Amino acid sequence: MTRYFAAIIALLALLAGSAFTQTGGSMVDAQGTPAPVSSVVFAQAEPAPVENPVLAFAQVTIPVGASIDSHHHPGTQIGEIASGVLTYTVETGVVQLRRAGSKPEDSAEEIVAGKTVELHPGDTLIEPPTSIHHAQNLGDEDILINVTTLFPKDAPRAIFVDEPTEASATPTI
Repeated sequence: MTRYFAAIIALLALLAGSAFTQTGGSMVDAQGTPAPVSSVVFAQAEPAPVENPVLAFAQVTIPVGASIDSHHHPGTQIGEIASGVLTYTVETGVVQLRRAGSKPEDSAEEIVAGKTVELHPGDTLIEPPTSIHHAQNLGDEDILINVTTLFPKDAPRAIFVDEPTEASATPTI
């Protein structure tokens, strides 16, 4: 969970404190009625069809000064910046971006070929297999990215355009 979401949860718990109390890990009101369970979708997409699909959830770490060379994925990947600031460039195709704090009904931004953006904690990307992109950590803290992938079984996590450089991070699951 990102610090951003932890802060929001803490604030909500504080605000709800007057109407609910914490008992046994659940929020309950004065009559013992539990608070309703809630869910928010941060990003969704129709994944590209793949043969023998495998769904995975992983975390990629990009140390300070490191980069991920130009690559694409063998299926659809959704990534959420958990910490740090990522400088991200789309070379071909279009990547969907949902900024932290955007409402589910808000339209996603499109990062088109040739555009570079800074991504912050809570920002979410939807990367189709047709998009070639690269990224780097120009900040002063490691970047953590939580990724959900739907790739063909035994496929590599990233398909590099050229051989990755020695300094490049190679995302593995």
